[in-house]
Amino acid sequence: MQNVHFVFGEGIDNQKTAIVNEQGLSYTYAQLETKAERLISIVPSRSLVLFLCDRDLETVSLYYCLLYNRVVPIMMEPNISHDALQRVIDTYKPEFIWTNPDHHILGKEQYREGKHTLVQTGYGASEFYKDLALLLSTSGSTGSEKLVRISYKDLNENIAANVRKYKFCEADVGVTSLPINYCYGLSVLHYHWSVGGTVLVMGYSMIDELYWNSLEKYKVTTIQAVPYNFTIMRRMDLKQYDFHLRAVIFAGAKMFYEDCIAAYSFFQNIGVNYCIAYGQTETVSILCGLENEEILQKKNSIGKPFEGITVRLDTKDGELIVTGNSVSMGYAYERNDLSLADTNKGETRTGDCARIDSEGYIYLEGRKKRFLKIMGIRYSLEEMEELLQKQFKNRDIICGGMDNLLKIFVVGETDQTDILNFCVNQFSVNKKLMQVVHINEVPRNSSGKIVYSKLL
Repeated sequence: MQNVHFVFGEGIDNQKTAIVNEQGLSYTYAQLETKAERLISIVPSRSLVLFLCDRDLETVSLYYCLLYNRVVPIMMEPNISHDALQRVIDTYKPEFIWTNPDHHILGKEQYREGKHTLVQTGYGASEFYKDLALLLSTSGSTGSEKLVRISYKDLNENIAANVRKYKFCEADVGVTSLPINYCYGLSVLHYHWSVGGTVLVMGYSMIDELYWNSLEKYKVTTIQAVPYNFTIMRRMDLKQYDFHLRAVIFAGAKMFYEDCIAAYSFFQNIGVNYCIAYGQTETVSILCGLENEEILQKKNSIGKPFEGITVRLDTKDGELIVTGNSVSMGYAYERNDLSLADTNKGETRTGDCARIDSEGYIYLEGRKKRFLKIMGIRYSLEEMEELLQKQFKNRDIICGGMDNLLKIFVVGETDQTDILNFCVNQFSVNKKLMQVVHINEVPRNSSGKIVYSKLL
């Protein structure tokens, strides 16, 4: 059995700060290990914990402890709707739930810290595959019961490849700019912990001046962001801050070439390494990328695969297929699936159609399946439609749009306020990133299938 590289790695100074919040409260690596040793009497090794992922010191420190003790967390959006949360509980029957004041969970309180409570549900012990490390959703905040099964090996391989590529080191300080239930946001912790670095844990948005003040105060060196964040950055006068930034890595959605040109100039002007990258939950975050001038020279490319990763195209439809040791083990749809071994066998189909040039650079050309990304988080349009039509019965509702703009097509006139409010509560999507469009009828072909292209 493998252990977690970033918890048990050799040569890390355990007196170094592992995490710190904007108020200066912190844990060293030694303090996290002590906390983990205390918690194992409450949450035994190989327990299943449904984990609501607030970006605060209590939650991030507990996440470290769970992995240290080989406990398996189901990483979930903290603002998940009550109905969606209950569906996940009913499907996987976790022994424990790490919850917040937004959710009242029935069970025995075992541990309390800050605003959070660890509740024992009364469900029996789970049976896991020996190397199962954690479970992540691919579908944003819809509360899908479909989870990605990630092993310790998968984690270690992805961490090692990204540390080599981006040269993470003990002196680096990262920041939780993105949700940690989101694979790319979670990787901030993994990459920095693996080298004995520090992570600034806070939930501020980039539009908040406190975010930038904290980056300056705690000498943050790396930011992992989504392309939408650049629209905020470019409006800021970042030269007014005494930053220690060395790199900003954008992933999670396509960055349009015009923005790439603007970003290159912007970051060159402040002396920061500018990177774009591509990955998926199924590949345990980033698997390829490019930097600086390379981004301009290879227009619209997502880069070359990192060491240990190979790619090929399906000869029928051009779908990008990824092979490597960091590919996840497969999906889980119910509790019994947690005992499955590696069903992916080191290979996953991305759902993205692509081409590869003679030098090995990858260019995405469109999505094969119907999902989009909002603020870097992937949402299944089919799941959204199902939940909307269940809520608004006798209404034909179709979801579409593009990255960072969800369009909800509704046949006939209806109160769009109700629809928007439902989406905010159910999916945690900002109203500014949604649009309700009234249509006369759903476009269909001769076989009765919906022609989605006519709605775009």
